[in-house]
Amino acid sequence: MPPKPKKDEQVRGEAADVTAFTAVLTAKLAETKSELLAEIKDTYTRYEAKLIGLQNSVEDHDQRIASLEQFANSTSDELTDVNSTSDELTAELAVVAAENAKLKARLG
Repeated sequence: MPPKPKKDEQVRGEAADVTAFTAVLTAKLAETKSELLAEIKDTYTRYEAKLIGLQNSVEDHDQRIASLEQFANSTSDELTDVNSTSDELTAELAVVAAENAKLKARLG
């Protein structure tokens, strides 16, 4: 029966080793979990900041586009007015030219 105590000691030693190994793994797991959570939070914060920057850029470009569209519409309206005025002036010029021709005919 003397060999039996060695086996019990060996089993106890192995159990202690397993317990110690489990404790090390548990501690490492907790440490890794904390590191991963910190990294995820940091990454989320960076992407959130980038998203806010992109949203601000989009809003700025939206305002600029709206301003350009308004300017284009205003310019188009002004050109339409200029064309109308030009047509009116052309018609008046034709009338003046006709009257001028009549006067020249009378004088000449």
